[in-house]
Amino acid sequence: MTNYLFLDVDGVLNNYLSEGQYFASYNMNCLKQLCEFIDFKIVLSSDWRRNPKNKARVRSELRHIGLDLYSYTPLYTTGGDRKDEIKEWLEEEDHFSGLILDDMSADECDPKLPNLLFYRTDYKLGLTEQDVDSILEKLNGLSPRS
Repeated sequence: MTNYLFLDVDGVLNNYLSEGQYFASYNMNCLKQLCEFIDFKIVLSSDWRRNPKNKARVRSELRHIGLDLYSYTPLYTTGGDRKDEIKEWLEEEDHFSGLILDDMSADECDPKLPNLLFYRTDYKLGLTEQDVDSILEKLNGLSPRS
């Protein structure tokens, strides 16, 4: 079974206090910690995928912490939203589990598919150690600090 992480950037890999930094080191370290416990293939679902320079920047920042992008969800030019883009991306996948990591509400990005957990971060904080603990507990009972 393949584990996918559908990743948003703003409000996940940065936070309200990151003072204009698009990738806050604390939030990035939390992502790295999460991916050390679960071998995720990272799929960019953020609006950052709409611009080639932004996609390259995300890839560079992830590589800096030892991670990489696996893929991107499709771009809809008319209609549809993030949950539709994730559903379409998963159409070819039979055996998967995964996580949608986003600061948007579940109504906007949760496709409610079996084996897929939606986890909402607080945009003011981005991804935190407490989020990592909570995600690991929900996915498989692991906790890095237990």
